[in-house]
Amino acid sequence: MAIICPEKKLLFIMAPGTGSSSLGKVLIKNLNGEFIPSDNMYDGKKVINFKHTTIQEIIRYNIMSRAELAIHLKFTTIRNPFDLLASEYQRYISDWIIKATKFRIEKKKEKFLTIDAAKRNQEKVRNQGFDAWLKERLEIANNKHSFIRRVKSKVKYSISPYLRSRIYPFINGTDKIIRFENLEEDFNNLLKEAEIIKRNQWIDVPNVNPTAGKKPYQEYYTITSRKMVEKCLAQELRIFNYKFN
Repeated sequence: MAIICPEKKLLFIMAPGTGSSSLGKVLIKNLNGEFIPSDNMYDGKKVINFKHTTIQEIIRYNIMSRAELAIHLKFTTIRNPFDLLASEYQRYISDWIIKATKFRIEKKKEKFLTIDAAKRNQEKVRNQGFDAWLKERLEIANNKHSFIRRVKSKVKYSISPYLRSRIYPFINGTDKIIRFENLEEDFNNLLKEAEIIKRNQWIDVPNVNPTAGKKPYQEYYTITSRKMVEKCLAQELRIFNYKFN
């Protein structure tokens, strides 16, 4: 899903692990936002995620036309890659992954998922440890978004200045990017620039769906894992000016 605010011509692309649940709640409550699509979509092979839908999927599955997209201010959220990856790992080794799987089975009827498979995955990640898990995670991302595939994706879909990112796949096709680290401030500045709220107005953003047990991200990294991120995600770190500290 993404969240659309039809009256305000806003489209929020919900990127996992970047405060999207917090902004989503605000958009629905304060700006009459609604999810699109309203539930999971199936294309015969895969599920179009009930919460995290890219602009490419919105186009591919005719959720919105290119003409409709063009008149909306499209934005998403990003987060320091070091912090984002640490949160992702923490979710795998904690009960978050089990609870999320139960929700998707019970509420979203994703019958291809099983609790046993989630528990096996959790145990695998716990046994790997952070460095080994991170290496595998970055290798998968690197293979999935090879240079050629990223360029093709840019030519076909992109109206943004960024190549399809290995860590930020949701930025492609967006107009604005909000940083997790300045979530409330960036969000309010975006609304003011778009003249959706007045200069003297302010909308509070609650902390929704935090990662339980998450430590400061620096505590997860060794010198080896830090260098892995700096090498694999050099482009993203440079473009968005993110550093380890």
